[in-house]
Amino acid sequence: DLVTHVDVGPNGHIAGVATRDHGVLDADLFIDCSGFRAELIGGALGEPVKSVRSHLFTDRAITAKLPYDRARSPLPSFTGATAHEAGWFWDIGLAHAHGVGCVYSSAHIDDARASEILHAYLGMEPGSVPTRMLEFEPGYRERQWIGNCVAVGLAGGFLEPLEATGIVMIEAAVAMIAEMLPHGGPIDAPAARFNALMRARYDNVVTFLKLHYCLSRRREPFWRDNADRASWPVRLGELIDQWRYRAPGRFDLTLDTETFAYFNYQYVLYGMNEDAALPSGLNRLANAEIADRQFARIRSLGDRAKRELLPNRELLETIGGQEARARRG
Repeated sequence: DLVTHVDVGPNGHIAGVATRDHGVLDADLFIDCSGFRAELIGGALGEPVKSVRSHLFTDRAITAKLPYDRARSPLPSFTGATAHEAGWFWDIGLAHAHGVGCVYSSAHIDDARASEILHAYLGMEPGSVPTRMLEFEPGYRERQWIGNCVAVGLAGGFLEPLEATGIVMIEAAVAMIAEMLPHGGPIDAPAARFNALMRARYDNVVTFLKLHYCLSRRREPFWRDNADRASWPVRLGELIDQWRYRAPGRFDLTLDTETFAYFNYQYVLYGMNEDAALPSGLNRLANAEIADRQFARIRSLGDRAKRELLPNRELLETIGGQEARARRG
């Protein structure tokens, strides 16, 4: 169905939503799941998107799908993320095609250069594969619950695809709505609390995303600008200063508003070879014998997984077959 008109009452609440096929809908609570269009929270109620472009520079992507050479080519069980001069590539093994996207900052390279970078990554001539252009504004709405309308998902905000936070943001919003929605009486107080928690959650994701960029030692303008402390969220700078002398820990984060835990920060921090203190327990790994035993155990677990688990394509086909049988009853 399509929304044709939204009637907003004098109290700022949505009085009704007119649709093409189902007429006018009235309700006590409207949940805006209209994606980037944000027809209720943005279109009708006028809540703007707060840009975070000063921290996260990427705002465009060129995507392509390539068929596999063989019908049953192996499917990787992970998504690849590879840096380039002004952003990064995603590389996903889909069931019937190979999905690749070049995410980039339009302030650092133009669309033509991004297309060149994508085709070079693919090892193909420009124009040899169909591509699709996507544009997005990294940001979120500071008030995602206004009156009797709550925005969930893309209607509430979108940052960038480096960490796929869309589903977890939806789950967080739905859980809070279910618990905080009163059975009667005013809803201003729960709405204000919901908005404060969602703002904190988005800000914390921005901080974690920025960590991926700001530690790079690449010399292209995009990466130098990311390494410039002026582009960092204040909280991130404070944490990195502390982590030079101690490891990231659980007391650094307010758990009820976090999408990523302290160990996620450790993975990025140490993976980037940042000058940071190690967790105290890891100091024992200076002993080569202990380290060798740990690595041997990890290899053994990996070998066992390869023996006992289905290849990714077979697993997905099995799941798909089960779902098809369930639909048939």
